[in-house]
Amino acid sequence: MVHNDQEGWDPAAGVGLTATEAAAARAVAGRRNEPLVSDPFAEPLVHAVGVEFLTRLAQQSGMDDESGFAIPRMVDWVAARSRFFDDYFITGQAAGVRQAVILGAGLDSRAYRLPWLSGVTVYEVDRQGVVEFKNRAMLRLRVEPRVDRRTVGVDLRGDWTSPLRRRGLDPTRPTMWCAEGLLPYLPATVQMRILDEVAALSSRGSRFAADVVEDVGQIAARVATVRGENNPVSASRVDSAATGPMRPSSAAAQRLRSHGWSSLKQTAAELFAMYALAPLDEGESLYRQITVVTAASA
Repeated sequence: MVHNDQEGWDPAAGVGLTATEAAAARAVAGRRNEPLVSDPFAEPLVHAVGVEFLTRLAQQSGMDDESGFAIPRMVDWVAARSRFFDDYFITGQAAGVRQAVILGAGLDSRAYRLPWLSGVTVYEVDRQGVVEFKNRAMLRLRVEPRVDRRTVGVDLRGDWTSPLRRRGLDPTRPTMWCAEGLLPYLPATVQMRILDEVAALSSRGSRFAADVVEDVGQIAARVATVRGENNPVSASRVDSAATGPMRPSSAAAQRLRSHGWSSLKQTAAELFAMYALAPLDEGESLYRQITVVTAASA
């Protein structure tokens, strides 16, 4: 097993636990009869974390009614979100974009599983401890990325653009930016700064996609109740309500529009419908807190 507690990142607690549980959900989603997403590395990465209950979650058949997951229909949601971002990258490269940046890459395995075209470079940005954890885990699996994968070990709350450029990002070429499962766990001021920096590094034809939670504290509280935990997500990392009078999704979209980008918002319910999943019922109101924001530079 590979364990990691460097740089303040713990894959078995807090924000790290949410990323690991999402990987477990991807593993389960891939076993369904007509899977929206197929991630053969999800279960091995969860196993590498070394936490028994997470490993058990990842080993479920896909027909077990998601027993044990913190939020009902989590497998459905993670499958829809993962498919959305998979499609985002596939569409972007088909349109000629040859640079992709995954911010807060965590346990994302797209560099190893998507059908990348020749000439594409994928940059994975996350804390050094996260990068090293995944590198060691994939090395033990003896798998190679299907694309030119370049890791950038840095804290996104600090200067991450300089290291990214040193690794080869060319701001004069269009870029596909992805912030899946990241923005809700950062202070609002940091979220806005990241969007400003993305815009500054992007040429015409660049794209951006992220999921935004209107009240991540409500979801964190639900997870805490199920897990019997206290403060599962550090308050120093969660500040999604501090965007002023606007909802976080509106704030993110407006920030990009202020840089001349066009933007579009889609709700979780719309994603469920897009991928022919059962519609959300009244008892699944937590998902109504989630929006996916996409944008394109003119």
